[in-house]
Amino acid sequence: LAVLVGSAFTCDFQIGGAETSASYYLGVPYYPQSCAFCCAAASMQMLQGYCQWGLMAQVQILQAIGGSLGGGAWWPEIADGVNRLTCYEQATVRYHARDLQPDFDLAVTEQIAAVVRGEPHFPVLAQVRFNHVGVLVGGAAHECGCAQYCWDSVAFWDPDLTYGQQYDIPATLWLQKGGNYFASSDVLIQIIPAAVANAGPQLLDEFRSKVRIWDGEGFEPPFEML
Repeated sequence: LAVLVGSAFTCDFQIGGAETSASYYLGVPYYPQSCAFCCAAASMQMLQGYCQWGLMAQVQILQAIGGSLGGGAWWPEIADGVNRLTCYEQATVRYHARDLQPDFDLAVTEQIAAVVRGEPHFPVLAQVRFNHVGVLVGGAAHECGCAQYCWDSVAFWDPDLTYGQQYDIPATLWLQKGGNYFASSDVLIQIIPAAVANAGPQLLDEFRSKVRIWDGEGFEPPFEML
């Protein structure tokens, strides 16, 4: 991946002398989409802003990746645009079956590895409800015993024209099957670094035991809106 130049902050700290919390939030600027099918273009525009590159108009981005104002863009076109029009290289699309537990675990693992645990950290372009695209820019997790890390919350920049905003979402909502966010459809789709995708089974073996969904009780996730 190319060198990232946007601002970010990270923290690792002890809770009660036992549990370790880790969070990472990338300083990705928020831009709403400018047309009905511009969510992917708006997401790439956010990456351009994070890279401190000159911003292309969202219509220009759609045209550059082979999309259209009447239909948006397909995921391979979006990944190609991320690689050509932002400071990221070798981004790749990942498809996972939501209702196959190993696939579901790997999709979550890829997010944690890319956004929170990896180096360099990488924002994830993720599909949510109604084939909509936004940017996962950060997250909080805590070590909750038995070498597990619980997804506590995620920071998701939703460019939707009507209800889009910068969301801090508890993991239970982000991963609720059939809900409004990442697990809304039966196919989980996201764009991640090739280095994370290529790790494959080794990555899952390393992180699987560390992935657990926070149940919303007994812990308030740290979060600071950028």
